[in-house]
Amino acid sequence: VAFLGKQSYLNAHKQPLAHLLAALPPRLCEGLTNDTAIAGRAVWARLQTLAESGAMMSVHRSHGDFAPWNSSWTAQGLFVFDWEASLAQDIAFEDAFYYSIAPALLVQQGAQARKTLVATLRLARQVAIVADIAETEVPVCLALWLLRRLSQSAFYGDLLIALERHWP
Repeated sequence: VAFLGKQSYLNAHKQPLAHLLAALPPRLCEGLTNDTAIAGRAVWARLQTLAESGAMMSVHRSHGDFAPWNSSWTAQGLFVFDWEASLAQDIAFEDAFYYSIAPALLVQQGAQARKTLVATLRLARQVAIVADIAETEVPVCLALWLLRRLSQSAFYGDLLIALERHWP
């Protein structure tokens, strides 16, 4: 949490949610299961309403694939490596989301979307407090993050369904 909080200050600024939505791939919900497509459209509509109200979102530097296997505790503290996917600008909490979701997606067999969602939101909220970012940005950023990944794994769709059903 401390590492992610400090990283959240690097290249930090606000961008209009409308700009972030425009960067999403077109036809997000094509080729998805019916439940995922329905949830995707509902989340998109929620985000669009927020964007139309002028919502601004936090962006900052991200590691890109911050996961337990890309970090190690040393005598000097946390050592984070494998920065090839790093971006100077990405949505807030990108690395908190990946850190929480990647083990469920890539390592755990039969990971539960609702349980993973709760853990992911909890971690991101802790980072929000340390980074002085409004906790209300957490579900919006997670929705954007998941929408970008829907074509990569059915589990991302399951998480989006859970987020839509239990929007904080």
